[in-house]
Amino acid sequence: MTLLSIEALSVNYGRVRAVRDVSFSVAEGQITTVLGANGAGKTTLLAAIMGSVRHGGGAIRFAGRDIGRDPVHARLKSGVALVPEGRRILISLTIEENLLLG
Repeated sequence: MTLLSIEALSVNYGRVRAVRDVSFSVAEGQITTVLGANGAGKTTLLAAIMGSVRHGGGAIRFAGRDIGRDPVHARLKSGVALVPEGRRILISLTIEENLLLG
């Protein structure tokens, strides 16, 4: 079963296109990695999936439901979470505790 589906997702910062027509899907239980150089749009892509950055086109589906217009709190409630790395925001928590926050 497809858990996350991204179709032709684009994100703009003003006139700059940070993410252009990205498509992929992740099956339940599958691990997927997003690789790229600094400035390639990895963080922007994840922020758009999470809803903290507005996407300018494309579709975001989670568990078969279109979540592309849902606010961040609704995405969290449905099971989508983003735990940023390296920011040392919640350093007293374990990895598991950080992941469970979502």
